[in-house]
Amino acid sequence: MNIIAHNADWQHPAITEQHAFEKSQVLLPTVEGVVYFAFPWATLIDKYNTKQTRDTAQLLEKLQSFIEPLRPYTKVVTVCQHIFMLKFQDIFHKLGITDIFWTHAIKNQNFLPDYPDIHIHPFPLYPVQAVNQTVQTGIDKKYLFSFVGATVNKC
Repeated sequence: MNIIAHNADWQHPAITEQHAFEKSQVLLPTVEGVVYFAFPWATLIDKYNTKQTRDTAQLLEKLQSFIEPLRPYTKVVTVCQHIFMLKFQDIFHKLGITDIFWTHAIKNQNFLPDYPDIHIHPFPLYPVQAVNQTVQTGIDKKYLFSFVGATVNKC
């Protein structure tokens, strides 16, 4: 897989974006014209929302440096784990992102409202607290997984 990444500043313990990046390096095939763009979106959005202007500016500057390397690709895929992603649609558009795998995808919302050429796909959150369990079969559940929310102690 073609991968372009900012391999730093990942959120902890909610490591969905980092985990997706690490697994993409091992599991994704190379497809002509397709690139996976790994970036700590949740960190950027949290820094912005908590008015940490210096850190936000540094991450935005780093994002700017990826515009040219991403330009040759016809499909630019990324994973975002932040619930407020929709407030930052312009950033994804400016980078040329075509597909966002989002942990807070809304049923029947298949693209960004302001940019219908950018597709949204559901993506599971990394299970921060998981219990080692055997797979249960024969249980019919309405929801396979669910997430209510959390408080971020540190960005």
